Amino acid sequence: MPSALQGVAGRLLRGGELAGYNPQGSRVLGENVNSWVVADQYPPFQRAKVAAALRRLGFVAAVREHLAPTSGNPSEAISVAQQFRTPSGARAQLANEARLPGGATTFSVAGIPGARGFGGSSPEGSGQNVAFTKGAYFYLVGMGAPNGVSLPSRATLEAAATHLYRRVQP
Repeated sequence: MPSALQGVAGRLLRGGELAGYNPQGSRVLGENVNSWVVADQYPPFQRAKVAAALRRLGFVAAVREHLAPTSGNPSEAISVAQQFRTPSGARAQLANEARLPGGATTFSVAGIPGARGFGGSSPEGSGQNVAFTKGAYFYLVGMGAPNGVSLPSRATLEAAATHLYRRVQP
């Protein structure tokens, strides 16, 4: 594993930590800003802007994993960890990621200092996310589903995020 990725290794949800979901497929790795904006599927017209913002924040590396429901329904979940050079870079990324698009709502997350919960629905589906920092790391745990498919409760998502927060070291 490239040295830039060693810092983010082990910082994602594990099987069973988000009840009803398990990791599926390969992890998406970004060992530098340029590889991350491609791997994280930013549209080509946004990549330069996002890369510049991440550079300013001191981006080091990132990893994302898709989690599939054990029930086979068409919902999905993700776990993301991004490493920055400093805790202030990670906190700035939290502020950036938690900016709410139209129609999104926020919710509090007990047990994780400074965490931000947010989610909403659209004509295509609904989703919920919990984002937080710990030391120089930014984390996002989220789940979504097309309309007509039920998601686990917000408490289930918060419990998984809290478990991850307690497990990882700064």
